[in-house]
Amino acid sequence: MSIYPDLISSTVQMILALLIVLAGLLAIFYFIRRFTTNRAGGGQHLIRVAASAAVGFKKYVSLVEVAGEYLVLGISDHNICLLSKLEDPEAIAQLSKGQPQQSVSGFAAHLQMFTSRFKELHNGK
Repeated sequence: MSIYPDLISSTVQMILALLIVLAGLLAIFYFIRRFTTNRAGGGQHLIRVAASAAVGFKKYVSLVEVAGEYLVLGISDHNICLLSKLEDPEAIAQLSKGQPQQSVSGFAAHLQMFTSRFKELHNGK
């Protein structure tokens, strides 16, 4: 009697069991992914984040379009609250076209604004 046939059959059984478990896990992940993506919108884009800005650690202000209406939301790690509803027709028209309103943005614009203020204060004294 040799112990090698028992070792080979045990190894084959172990590998087959591992493959069955891995196939089961892959099937579960596939179905979870498939059903969660269908629930989260079903291919329709009813909710769109138009803009978002961080105002603190895990705190954001977001402009969200929901079914054609624009909402300003305050978002933290434990709460979402409606700050206001955008009702200005001109702003809504600009956002619907995809053209953001002109504002000071970017590091260069902020730097220029602060240096001009500094020069005004320094020259005023």
